[in-house]
Amino acid sequence: MAAIGALVQKRAGAAGRRGVSVLLLVAALACAARTWARCADWRDDEALLRSALRVVPRNAKMLSNLAAIRASQGRLDEAEELARRAIDVRPERDQPYLLLASVLQKRGRGEQPPSPCPAAARRRTAS
Repeated sequence: MAAIGALVQKRAGAAGRRGVSVLLLVAALACAARTWARCADWRDDEALLRSALRVVPRNAKMLSNLAAIRASQGRLDEAEELARRAIDVRPERDQPYLLLASVLQKRGRGEQPPSPCPAAARRRTAS
């Protein structure tokens, strides 16, 4: 940005230089404001995962990780819903099945997670 400003200032008169300086200042302030706003997304793991899911709502890894955080907070309904969403997105991943089984066990429900964990089933048949 500074290089563009320097190039324009060489070719412009005093008024042009002032205009370029103002534009560069506005651009720098806009970048600083956006950076400040994004700092809230990096406050903690949960905030970062929620921010990522706003951008990519069907990211199984982020869904699973947020489900694990919710489970550790005792928010088991939310953890279950997030784990099920992760399974819907990437049914071949182990983590959401294991997490869902843990959540169902903590809730004392006799319900089994949907279908056995595919990768675990493959490992059992390979041994």
